[in-house]
Amino acid sequence: MTGEKPIQTGTQRGEGAAGQKPRAAWRQIFGRQEFGVFIILAAMVLFLAVYTKTFVAGTNISNILRDFSWIAIAAFGECMIVITGGIDLSVGSVMGLSGLITAMLFARDMPIPVAVAGGLDTGLLVGLVNGLMITKGGQVVRIGVTGPPGALAARSTPSPGRPLRPGKRNSTKPCRSPASTCRSIS
Repeated sequence: MTGEKPIQTGTQRGEGAAGQKPRAAWRQIFGRQEFGVFIILAAMVLFLAVYTKTFVAGTNISNILRDFSWIAIAAFGECMIVITGGIDLSVGSVMGLSGLITAMLFARDMPIPVAVAGGLDTGLLVGLVNGLMITKGGQVVRIGVTGPPGALAARSTPSPGRPLRPGKRNSTKPCRSPASTCRSIS
């Protein structure tokens, strides 16, 4: 027992936690596609931070986080679908339709909780129909359910510059003033 060498672990020999040499671990990190995307994002942030005065301002960071929140919510839901082995291409169409229903209810002077509930109920109903069609109809239906919510939202949306309440204003002329005044004109 006195002549035996102690057993060395991988980290004692200078290898990584998974038994890899440190250089191989760095190559694995730097060789990934995600690392290249991260480098490009970091370069863009650095460039905008240096050459613009407003990029790192608190209001801009707040706007970026607020505008990204709906994408993060959709990505989380889609992630759950992909983890279970499926795919759902109708997420954007359903979110657009739900947002449109919420805006239309709000424009008709519904209380905010009622308008939000209407949008959520729209998403729930379309999701229920979508789920039933997928479980009962199979793989091909997944692509077919993208169109109807998007088409309904596009058909229901007024032209750019026109208010959501055509009865309150002459809807043949586009509204050129700020949205708050377009909405308040009787």
